[in-house]
Amino acid sequence: KAALPDAKIVVIVREPFARAVSHYRFSVQNGAETLDMAAAFTPEAEERSYETARYSVSPFLYLKRGRYADWLQPWVDVFGVSRVHVVVFERLVAEPGTLARIHRYLGVEERAGTNREIVNPARGPIPELSADRILDIRRSFAESNLRLSRMFGINLDLWAE
Repeated sequence: KAALPDAKIVVIVREPFARAVSHYRFSVQNGAETLDMAAAFTPEAEERSYETARYSVSPFLYLKRGRYADWLQPWVDVFGVSRVHVVVFERLVAEPGTLARIHRYLGVEERAGTNREIVNPARGPIPELSADRILDIRRSFAESNLRLSRMFGINLDLWAE
């Protein structure tokens, strides 16, 4: 904040379970993850040590990183809620006006473009979890999602199980 006191911060959040699956697939593709998804998506597995020379942050925090309210609270504490603009990923790719709203928030020229271009596609099969386990994981994000919604006044109904 001392260097950029008037910073405007844009944070894009994705439905937490979908983000966790994407993160897991990325870790597998890049050789960090050796556990299957069921084993990796546990609190104990998220606390594993990792190669700090290779990774600046843990590549294993699949579920913890989806608790956005926890991660954004320090930013709000320092910059204030008006300086942190949260964009829901699913709206960014589905609603054409979302990108224009980001440009207006930042005070930059609006540029035409698509929000639907896939930039970093995952490769390989989608790992499997039981429907009950997926529902349990999605429900585990409910409290954080509610706090995020209240903190930023955003509607997250599209993330409802």
